[in-house]
Amino acid sequence: MIVLSYGMTKSASSFAWLVLKEILRLGGARPIDLSPLARHHASSIDFVDPVDEPELKLVEIESGGRSVVVKTHSAISDYVAVLVQRRPTIIFLSHRDPRDIALSLMDHGARSRASGGEDFAECLDHDSTTPMVAEQVRRLMTWVRAQDVQPYSVYVDYDALCFDTEATLVKMIERLEPGLREPVCADYVAASFHDKSRIPQFNKGAPRRWEREMSETVSERYLSEFASYYEWRDLR
Repeated sequence: MIVLSYGMTKSASSFAWLVLKEILRLGGARPIDLSPLARHHASSIDFVDPVDEPELKLVEIESGGRSVVVKTHSAISDYVAVLVQRRPTIIFLSHRDPRDIALSLMDHGARSRASGGEDFAECLDHDSTTPMVAEQVRRLMTWVRAQDVQPYSVYVDYDALCFDTEATLVKMIERLEPGLREPVCADYVAASFHDKSRIPQFNKGAPRRWEREMSETVSERYLSEFASYYEWRDLR
């Protein structure tokens, strides 16, 4: 089984990737680790970006008939529709309120500037951060609008995964069940992550930050600019 774990930046995508891999491991599926050749050279996890035909064919070759969980922030490619027909594939799509993504990006940018780093250092304020948020929404919507892969797709909301974890894990386990050899208990998976140091890039871990940290005027600006996201989210 190939599991594609797409995530908007700052949507707990690394946590989702870890959880999916843990479910497969506990279920006896023994997911493989991709080699540095197949994953992003600077990543310590199975991060593949973009997910175009050459990258996904390499994942197919390395995994063979075994399970693998691939994390990506990339927009969808045409080859994903081919992949779901060639191999047992499930796609998990992690998303988050753009307002909270913006706040998290600015936090990360402030840490980078303080330490002399470069990651998101350009995210100084809402004006400088909004274009990056817009790109994340654009990429998510390429997956959402790809009709050929919808039967294979599972949507994972940031707040649900992080703050209603066990109920969300039950749904994730149900979708992965065809690739599992043994039953998996959601609370056992959740217990594996009580130590937050296991979660890469863990930030504040707070729900709906925009309610406390964003003015009504700025909030309305995001609601207007990213209306397509909110309309899609609210219809689900």
